[in-house]
Amino acid sequence: MSAHSTLVDSAVAQSTPIKHKLTGTEKFTFDPVRADASREYRKNCSDMKDMFVGPMPVHEFLDEFFPAPKDSDGTLLLRPTGLIEADMSMDKKEYEIEFVRAIHATSFCEGLLFVDTRHKPDETDVLKRKPDITAYPRFTSTNPEQLRDRVNWREMELFLEVKPLESDPFVDPPGSLSNEQRKTFNFQRGGDLATHARGQIISYAHAQSSHQFRTSLVSVCLMGEFARLLRFDSSGATVTERFNWRHDSSTLAEFFWRFTHSDPEGRGADTSVSEPTQDEMNLARAALNQMTDFYPRSIRGDLHKFCVRDDRTGELHHVIAPMTSSHAPSLVGRATSGYVAYDVERRKCVYLKDSWRIDDPEFKKEGEIYHDLHTAGVPNIPILAFAGDLRDSLGERQTTRTPLYVQRPWACKTRRLTWHSHYRIAFDTIALPLSCFKSTRQLCSVIRDTIRAHWIAFTVARILHRDVSAGNIMMTKDGKGLLIDWDLSKALVGDEEVEKARAEWRTGTWQFISGLRLLLPHKTHEYSDDLESFLHVLSYNLLRYRPTNFESLSGDLRELFDQSRQDNVNSEVTGGRGKRDFFLNYLFPMEVWAPTLSEPCANIVRQFRTLFRHTYGLAGMIETGNEARAKPAIKQVIEEALAPLQSCEAALKIFDENLAEEVWPEDGGATFVHIEPPITTPKRNFEAHFPSSATAANSRASKKRMEKAERSYSHSPSLSLRPPSIATPPSTTVPPSVPSMAEHAP
Repeated sequence: MSAHSTLVDSAVAQSTPIKHKLTGTEKFTFDPVRADASREYRKNCSDMKDMFVGPMPVHEFLDEFFPAPKDSDGTLLLRPTGLIEADMSMDKKEYEIEFVRAIHATSFCEGLLFVDTRHKPDETDVLKRKPDITAYPRFTSTNPEQLRDRVNWREMELFLEVKPLESDPFVDPPGSLSNEQRKTFNFQRGGDLATHARGQIISYAHAQSSHQFRTSLVSVCLMGEFARLLRFDSSGATVTERFNWRHDSSTLAEFFWRFTHSDPEGRGADTSVSEPTQDEMNLARAALNQMTDFYPRSIRGDLHKFCVRDDRTGELHHVIAPMTSSHAPSLVGRATSGYVAYDVERRKCVYLKDSWRIDDPEFKKEGEIYHDLHTAGVPNIPILAFAGDLRDSLGERQTTRTPLYVQRPWACKTRRLTWHSHYRIAFDTIALPLSCFKSTRQLCSVIRDTIRAHWIAFTVARILHRDVSAGNIMMTKDGKGLLIDWDLSKALVGDEEVEKARAEWRTGTWQFISGLRLLLPHKTHEYSDDLESFLHVLSYNLLRYRPTNFESLSGDLRELFDQSRQDNVNSEVTGGRGKRDFFLNYLFPMEVWAPTLSEPCANIVRQFRTLFRHTYGLAGMIETGNEARAKPAIKQVIEEALAPLQSCEAALKIFDENLAEEVWPEDGGATFVHIEPPITTPKRNFEAHFPSSATAANSRASKKRMEKAERSYSHSPSLSLRPPSIATPPSTTVPPSVPSMAEHAP
């Protein structure tokens, strides 16, 4: 535990080292995000590092995921005779054509149409991704003529990717290794070719899952006469050993035959989503078309009916919504999506959140958390309608399966995989994103509301949110703030720590995590960290959506919100230097920023910032050993600096006194400020797929600020025995990962 936490008597939740992933951050990043498939592949490999479980014996893969089909009386069906007779002597250009011809010549997968899709991507895909071969159901809602040579992510059943043998994304361990030695063997092959191939397959799987309602999906990697089978879910992927399908083509034939004879649920389709009746569609369209804030155009596309059985009452609910246009940024994880939807039974519009929650006894279901918050009288949170885990046709919870195989004797090295369960929660409150603020006064008022709600949750309900971000603060139509997405929150009991080291990453959205938690990867997550996150939300919205006069705006924004670096030895990712500079007034200095803001708004930013300045002046001291902290005078300085951050009193005073001013101008609301991306070339190092300063000029400027800041730590007045006083407002009159509701609204 850090000195920061041990010196303050407060209820805290111990955190584990932070893992910086792009998941959940790209929505808010200021780094250039291009439609770049290669960048996407590198990001995918980073997100799924050590999340592939293998090499699973092929026969075990088939028996686990695609049991041999039976007829109505339980008798095993026999696969038709015949093999995949393909002439693999042809070069790569003809491989796909020959394979498609050969598999269509058999009789064991007549329900599938295999198509060479190398040349025509899905027209809706900005990345123009093209699996080599795609299998579609022969009876599909789309005209078969449209499927003959084009990728269609919505209709595909599975994809096949063809690679040369040297691009095999995985490497099987030698047979001589013991089970214990296998646990340290890296199953994921290194090198550019293998990494690119692995990232490409992940990207295709992500695209398919984003366009369909699925619980899992499978794919095939063909490498000449060799092949691997892969199965993906929200916990990771299971991969078979490499097998020679030419010498024993019955193995691949058996897979296709069993896959064809599996029901939709067995193939990974989410059968809790169905097609509404015509009457239901008419009612839903009429209601949803009234929600012009969310559906500015009349709804003409397909509508889907989602089933939710409430965990508390057992009642079955159905809600209808269009397919969301916002997709989860990663194939693995909670995969949150959201919908403004029509409640069939209650005949009203609701907000529906669909996610794969972390399935761990120490993580409470979000519906239960909201019940606790409402019971404690926490204001400014959405009104819960119903929530529950989803079930399959046998009544079992829809859960991931990949972690089940980590301890199998054949399994090689993986990280600790997380179990996930499919979960839906509906709210009677439908809110607007924070970026819809109509004035800076409204923006400040909304954030003030959520700071108060957060404090009441912390002190009365004994719950710490732990993911305060721009996506998790919403606003009602009348301008009231709402704090949402409590599924990663933590319950506190008395003054004791209640969180165990239970995950490989720390909760939060990178751009809004406190600077100290980024600087000190093992720091405990405290109330003060969430309080700081509210300031970053305010700064983010002011800098992104209101005009400023900073000459190096794009680079400075990346430095403040996206800066990170990776340790070359232990691969630990840290950040926070931009935030440290921000609090020491080296980055976005108030003397430059304030003239572009109204005076009350500038006062809020300045005074809120001052609350944390002394802490960041002491950052070097907090990071040092126990010898320095043991000195009573030093301990007193740190405790006095941290005292105002252990409650919301000082922060609310700042907001209340400035919001009470009557001369706030009608300065307009959020207007997107165009930020020119720097001219960059593709990078193959860590910075290519982790937020960072993007240009050499920005890096040099950042380095100068760092040196200046570090010099100030050793000669700073902040190391005196008295902390600086908190600025007070002038006495004279002066002139809104879950993902959020807005992030996933169609």
